Amino acid sequence: SLICFYSDKPPITNRKKNKKTFQQFHLLLKEILNDDALIQEWDAVFGNRFINNDAFYKLLFAALKDGKLSLVQVSQLLLLRAKEYDKIGIYYDASASAYQIMGMLNLDVSLCELTNVTSIEDSVNKQDIYLFFKTELVNLSDYKNLPFLLDEDENMRKLIVKCLDNKIDRQLIKAAVMPLIYGKTAYGFSEDLQDFFAKNYLYLSNSALLKLANFIINKLKTHTTLNKVNDFMALIRNFAKMLFDLDNVVIVGPYNECTVGYNKTITDKLSVYAHKKDIGVQRQKIHLNSLKKDNAGVPIKSKNKTVNAFVANFVHFIDGQICQFIIEQFVNLEYTDIGTIHDCFYIKPEHKKELQCIYKAGLVMGIFIYELNLAIWIHNFMNHYKIPVTQELLDYIHRLENTILNLRKERRNYQMSVSDFNRYPILNNEILIAAIQLIQQNVNSKTKASLQTILDFLTQRNLDSYKIILSKLTGGSALFPDNE
Repeated sequence: SLICFYSDKPPITNRKKNKKTFQQFHLLLKEILNDDALIQEWDAVFGNRFINNDAFYKLLFAALKDGKLSLVQVSQLLLLRAKEYDKIGIYYDASASAYQIMGMLNLDVSLCELTNVTSIEDSVNKQDIYLFFKTELVNLSDYKNLPFLLDEDENMRKLIVKCLDNKIDRQLIKAAVMPLIYGKTAYGFSEDLQDFFAKNYLYLSNSALLKLANFIINKLKTHTTLNKVNDFMALIRNFAKMLFDLDNVVIVGPYNECTVGYNKTITDKLSVYAHKKDIGVQRQKIHLNSLKKDNAGVPIKSKNKTVNAFVANFVHFIDGQICQFIIEQFVNLEYTDIGTIHDCFYIKPEHKKELQCIYKAGLVMGIFIYELNLAIWIHNFMNHYKIPVTQELLDYIHRLENTILNLRKERRNYQMSVSDFNRYPILNNEILIAAIQLIQQNVNSKTKASLQTILDFLTQRNLDSYKIILSKLTGGSALFPDNE
């Protein structure tokens, strides 16, 4: 069971292990240690000599106690030592995938940097969007005075101030920031605040919790970092309103399409009576939800629910397309050792660079899927209002479909360059703007107002950011995935 660890010296083989096995072994060990100083330290102790268990465990636990190895790395080394290295895998996870995707779709350079899609110039440190907003929040002057505006006595206010100053954490901020695209309300966040304060043995009144929740949610929503995200969400909701009126709320992608629809419900309030021994009759109120139906018995669709959920549905759809793209590319490379859960990928350590490269290409593909949907939705508007579809719009849709197909066909390696994307069509605002202006001439004032919001977004969209993001994506080391 003795093994030889990574060394710059030629690998030693014995009767039971051939040279190829050792080379795989060295690669795995180097990937696990993942630090030149640590590799040199282990190499200085063992070199290319066989080692025994005592020496192995002594160095292993010394490195663990000194904080040089994580528990994940220790578990991988133990598997490697037990000759079970085929079972070694690493989970790569995105800490804020929805904001990564929205940063790309909006060509928002600062949000891409904040979510580790691209790195900040001259920095190798990973960013954390939730810790960023925590810092922004606690530094607000009106935030510091907020507890004194709450409907609580003086002693409670002091305790609240102390708790917010010392105990507010990433988890609480994440509970507010992450679901903003789902339309999370202050009422929902007040429950998170209630749990947060209860863990610190503080029990605020409902009115104080709601006031605090309103303040935090509004400050986060209106933060300048999320300006483009808010504009994007308004755009998607306006499209959803118009698509709902067409009874055609559909999102299109290269792997599948998704029809979005939510039904109206009615709530019946019932009272249930139970007779319990020694207590007597007790009444319990329950709410029973059921679908609201028309006279023909067909469920009635809810415009409000469909529109409000459409942003989250759209972002998750793009996320799913990227996930399928990564699986497809791994299969093309004949790497079948991959497991996925949403934005989390479980792969062999030696395939990390391929994952980073393929994920980058998937994000670029997401931009074109987004643009394709905008073009198709506008195309459907023109058909509905019986306006002849322009040839420019038809050609644009065709080019976008071919671009996505070409992205899927290409075989990826460790590196990408800007030239890889230069042959793809540059996004074109003018074609979409011209089509929207044509539709505006043939609709009523209410529809015209929705179209104007879409038109304003397209007019203000800066496509020069596309080239900036591509150059950042293809240069330097990838910071994604955030968590390893």
